[in-house]
Amino acid sequence: TDVKELELLFKRGQQRCSAKFRVQNLMHTMAVAIDISTTNTAAFTIKPSSPAVIPPLSLAQFSIFTNNPSEDRPPLAFPQDKLFIRSSMLPTGKAEEEQLHCIFSQPGAHVYKDATLPISFTGEDTARAIIFGHHRLHHHDHGDDGRVSPLSSSSSPSSSSSFLLAKAVSVCTPSQKADLLRSAAQFGESDLVSALIDAGADVNCRDNHDLSPLYLAVLSGDAGSVRVLLSAGAAVDLSVGRFLHSAESLRRLDVLSAFVDSDLFDVNGAMDSLGRTPLHLSAVHGNVDALRLCISWGGDVDRVDLNGWTPLHCAAAEGHLGAVDFLLAVCNTKYAVTRDGKTAHMLAMESGHHHLMDALCLADKLHRAAGQDGNVHGVKEYVAQGASVDSRDQNGWTPLHRAAFKGRADVVQFLLDQGAQLDPLDNAGYTPLDCAAEAGHTHVAKLLICRGARRNSNDDNNQALKGSTCPVGFFSSVDRSSSLDE
Repeated sequence: TDVKELELLFKRGQQRCSAKFRVQNLMHTMAVAIDISTTNTAAFTIKPSSPAVIPPLSLAQFSIFTNNPSEDRPPLAFPQDKLFIRSSMLPTGKAEEEQLHCIFSQPGAHVYKDATLPISFTGEDTARAIIFGHHRLHHHDHGDDGRVSPLSSSSSPSSSSSFLLAKAVSVCTPSQKADLLRSAAQFGESDLVSALIDAGADVNCRDNHDLSPLYLAVLSGDAGSVRVLLSAGAAVDLSVGRFLHSAESLRRLDVLSAFVDSDLFDVNGAMDSLGRTPLHLSAVHGNVDALRLCISWGGDVDRVDLNGWTPLHCAAAEGHLGAVDFLLAVCNTKYAVTRDGKTAHMLAMESGHHHLMDALCLADKLHRAAGQDGNVHGVKEYVAQGASVDSRDQNGWTPLHRAAFKGRADVVQFLLDQGAQLDPLDNAGYTPLDCAAEAGHTHVAKLLICRGARRNSNDDNNQALKGSTCPVGFFSSVDRSSSLDE
């Protein structure tokens, strides 16, 4: 034959698609009989019909046509349908049709299998049918007409679709490939996006609305397609940046992760017109999962926007208790003020979010009570009301730090019984045991040691653990007692 594969160009709306091929008899003196068949007789017709006779050193031209044409999709199959050509020498040079059928109906050494030609469908409309069919199959959608995708019988839909798509786009123009890439990205089909990129589609091509494949992939919510495009060099444009600062993006954390993992997206450098980072946006919408993810990427929880707002300010102003609680545990901006001089507590109260009172103020009361003589009942009351025993002040002190520094053994005992962390570090790296040692409260130090506490100080002169006195000025660089008004 003059071809190794039959390529049928499919166009929507045409009656049939076809391809021509020629078979040559290389025998110098003898005619040959040939028989042509396909693996799918219901889908294809061969003309002229076979068996046929080809004289010596002659060519015969044949055509393959699709049967029962569909206006919107070709008869795709995977593995591909094939065309078989068999031959048999014909010493007499001619034979009746019945004799020819008899020759090929009886297997034996007289019949040669000369060629096996894969049947492929090509063209933009074929590629589009593959993309739509793959999308329907993944979403268990048979389409408006109720028909199953032609790829639904495939054992590996992704690999088969990618293979057939590569065949289909082999005759497409760069413009057609670009359009197909946008379609695959819009449907969130990462395997097909990858196949089209391998076929030469431009990852930064834009449609008439100036939308890029990356933006369409982001809108689809498919992280796989986003990763494929980013790894292929897709540019992060303004439209993508706007999406990453939208509420919708917070519902697709896997898509956000794809950008950060690509090293093309700086979680602290990506700011909107107000100077807000994705961390601010997560706080505005009260999305704790997004907050946690942004921080794991290195997001600066203390970053301020153009108005001096931290993520905590944003969460408090919107009344998101879960986000406020989470941020209080990881940030040092509880008392930070905006450019207007307002704390997170003030913003919450101005907006009527009184349910944040305990989170933003109750812990302060617990800290004060923890350092006051004879006020263990106040400590118990605030804890009963929901104050966190591990809450932090602006210096990173917990109530246990304050009670230890003030020598409040009864409060220390109560806080530990309530599950307070034994060795939390403040902003300077000191534990409650360090505080007790600094203040000379040997009885509190011994109590903490009995509970398993350890010092984090590098001070070699650890006399607090040996006698009744402790070195004075251990925290000479930081005034620990000024954390809160006593």
